[in-house]
Amino acid sequence: MRNRSIIYIDEFNLYYGAVKNIPWKWLGIGRYFSPFLPDCEIQIIKYFTAKMLGSYKANQGAYIKALLTLNKVQIIYSLASNK
Repeated sequence: MRNRSIIYIDEFNLYYGAVKNIPWKWLGIGRYFSPFLPDCEIQIIKYFTAKMLGSYKANQGAYIKALLTLNKVQIIYSLASNK
């Protein structure tokens, strides 16, 4: 029997730690974490974020919309940010 795992992601730490300074801004989060958990079945991915304001709003909205097409991703919003 495989272990079961839940992945918790903080969007801002993920962005600033993984994608800010590279040309690609889209990250397939399910595929990204699979190699780190080879003996685990990912049950759900909880993606914590705040709704962006200003120039980042459209980009974040497109990415969130794409994430919602994945059946294991749950988006959890906090307060708005103007960064």
